[in-house]
Amino acid sequence: HGQARGEAEASRIARMVEQQEMTGEARHMDLEMKFNEACAHLDAGHHREAFRLFQEAARAGHRASWLNVGYCFDVGLGVRRSRERALFWYRKAAKKGDGAAANSIGTVYRDEGRSRLAARWFLKAVSLGEADALLDLAKIYLGPLNDPAKARSALARVARTMSVTENTREQAEALLSQMRRSASGRAKGRRARSTVIAAAAPGARSTGRAGRELTRFSKFR
Repeated sequence: HGQARGEAEASRIARMVEQQEMTGEARHMDLEMKFNEACAHLDAGHHREAFRLFQEAARAGHRASWLNVGYCFDVGLGVRRSRERALFWYRKAAKKGDGAAANSIGTVYRDEGRSRLAARWFLKAVSLGEADALLDLAKIYLGPLNDPAKARSALARVARTMSVTENTREQAEALLSQMRRSASGRAKGRRARSTVIAAAAPGARSTGRAGRELTRFSKFR
C-alpha cells in the first residue's frame, strides 16, 4: 500500500508540474503578443498606446519590454519624461544581461557630464555584447576624459568586431584617421587635436537623445 501511495503522489506532482509549465508557456505567449502589438503601435506613431502595452508587459516580467519602458521614460515617448523611472527600468534590464540597457544608462550619465560613470556603463555594455558602445566609450576618452590611448584602443576594437553597425564602423574609422593625422601633425600645436575632439562630441553621432535604444525583438526567453 505504501508503494501505491508513493506512486500516486509522484503522479500527482508530475501533473502539477506539467500544468504549471503549460500555464507559463501560455503566459509567455500572451506577453509576446502584447510586446508585438506595442511595437506595431509604435511604428504607427501611437506612442501612448505603445507605452501602455510595453508597461503592462514589463510589469508582468517581459524582459524585452523593460528596455523599451525605460526608453519611453527617458525620451518622453508616450509618457512624461522621468530620469528616475528610466534608470529604474534600464538597470532592471541591464541586471539581466541587456547590453543596450547598460549603454542607455551610459548615455544618461554622459549627457549629464558624469563622464567617468558613463565610461563604466559603456564598458559594462560592451561586456554584455553591445559592441557599438565602444564608439561612445572612445568619444568619452577623446573628449572629457582626455585619454587618447584608451580611445584608440576602443576604436581599434570596433574595426575588429563584426557585430557593430555600419554607421558605428564608419565613425570609428573616421576618428582613427583624424587621430593619425593629429599625431603626424603635432608640430602644428593644438589645432589638430581640437578637430578630433569636435568630431568626438556626442552631437556628432546624431541629434536628440543620442545613444538611447529601443528593441523590436524579444531576445530574452
